[in-house]
Amino acid sequence: MATFEEIEYAFFFVSSEACGMNRALLCRDNGEIYYHSEIDDLNELDEENFDCDNFLEIPHKNDLGLGIGLALEFAQLRMPEETAQVDRIFQSPGAYGRFKELLSCKGLLQSWYDFENQREHEALREWCRENGIRAEMGSERMLMLLDGWDGPEHITDGLFRYSKCISWIRLYIQVEGSEFYGGVSGTDDDFELVKAEGCWMRYSCHPAWTSAGEPKLILRGYSTWEAVYERMPEGARVQEKLASIEDLAAFLERSIG
Repeated sequence: MATFEEIEYAFFFVSSEACGMNRALLCRDNGEIYYHSEIDDLNELDEENFDCDNFLEIPHKNDLGLGIGLALEFAQLRMPEETAQVDRIFQSPGAYGRFKELLSCKGLLQSWYDFENQREHEALREWCRENGIRAEMGSERMLMLLDGWDGPEHITDGLFRYSKCISWIRLYIQVEGSEFYGGVSGTDDDFELVKAEGCWMRYSCHPAWTSAGEPKLILRGYSTWEAVYERMPEGARVQEKLASIEDLAAFLERSIG
């Protein structure tokens, strides 16, 4: 089967033009991806090259709800005062160019690229799962930077962490593959947010203790010791939509005022 990077490349190829101009088909039988373009002299879907009856069409970003709606969502999250203007921008041709000009003026252009890449990555991963595609990562996942946060720090194989300290309070986000979770420690109400069965749950956490009455510690790397926290079994459902690492970071920051 094709790797996730190969499927993602095909997705970007399809999405680089208007719907229907570029196509990519994934053959389930041999795992190969075949390309066709109405713009360039590229046609791997002719009878000579393409002999597959069991295939999937790689989606366009609009098929996954990643078009105008994504831009409006970003505006609501990062510059809510400009939401009405962004809505007007997308009422006429050339909208993306004007949208990026607005983002550049606000100093949010790179944040938009990171947000867009993260959402596309997550949506394509979900598309793979829905279609029964076990697409493995051919290389380590590229993680974005978070403003005001340290990391991503490589903790162990496949595990990365972001962290942010405010006085004695510590916020953290851990990422493993396409999954991520986070929490807060150093307060009177430490907690951890975990996604379970499609819903985000908030669990209270407390420092773990040994039978000798000493705090449990874990060694990270060669010289860094960290306290171990235990998550309480009962959690409360979180109503907010936390679809990206950025969303989770913003939620954790808001939670401590």
